[in-house]
Amino acid sequence: MTVSETAGPTVAAPAVSKRRLTIGLCVNVVAIAFETIAVATAMPVAARELNGLPYYAWSFSLFLIGMLFSTVVAGRLSDRIGPAKPMLAGLSIFLVGLVVAGTADHMIQLVGGRLVQGLGSGLLNTAVFVCVAQAYTIVERPRIFTFISIGCGGATPTTGAAGLRSARQEPPSARKGRQESRSKRGKVRGTAATTLL
Repeated sequence: MTVSETAGPTVAAPAVSKRRLTIGLCVNVVAIAFETIAVATAMPVAARELNGLPYYAWSFSLFLIGMLFSTVVAGRLSDRIGPAKPMLAGLSIFLVGLVVAGTADHMIQLVGGRLVQGLGSGLLNTAVFVCVAQAYTIVERPRIFTFISIGCGGATPTTGAAGLRSARQEPPSARKGRQESRSKRGKVRGTAATTLL
């Protein structure tokens, strides 16, 4: 039995506009990053208003637990059926978690909403990385990951500016090739000058 016979079925990436895909992926990442920063800012006030300071840490712990669990599930699903459906499911679950947490009258409901948000966030994050692996070439991926990093750090101007500057820089391989070309031209000129003398 050959390796190709034992390997599982692979899902072919559909033909999509890379510009639109990049914008969509960055919007997803920005939404999750903005929600994370907003929650970290508002949670102390929300916990006091809901008389739920004993549950304060759980609002963050359950988010991470849900995200960890759904990341594993999303990885397996994305390998089998592609990243589109897990991404849509993650977005829907994430929005449900936002509604549950935003309408909370008690800290328990808020913590439950955070768990649901974590489940959706894990699905979204994993689907984003699978999309990058399937839709972009090896040369394009570093730039796309830079844009995603900008989305994660977009709420802080310093991080966003540093990421944007990094995205505009040429890849190290191109920079190395240009330096080698200059070095060769310099050696040729030096050899010609020596010969003339």
